Amino acid sequence: MSVSVRFADGRTLCFIKGAPDVVLPLCRKTEIDGAVLDLSETKRAAYKSALSAMTKSALRVLAFGYKEQNAAEISEENTTIGFGQCL
Repeated sequence: MSVSVRFADGRTLCFIKGAPDVVLPLCRKTEIDGAVLDLSETKRAAYKSALSAMTKSALRVLAFGYKEQNAAEISEENTTIGFGQCL
């Protein structure tokens, strides 16, 4: 599921949530402590490992991402902001 939100300052962000195996391949960057960085293969593997640990604990996991975009832009590239657990 995705939604685009236009903020009062004129920025538009597209937010996405879904299964990590669907969302993570769409992401090229990651946000860590407020800094947006390229999503390296090492970090991608760490996310997959954390996901595996959560699912082995019988947790349902959702991935979240976002991308800043202009009003006419449509993109499949997002920034991973985290995984959430649903209990």
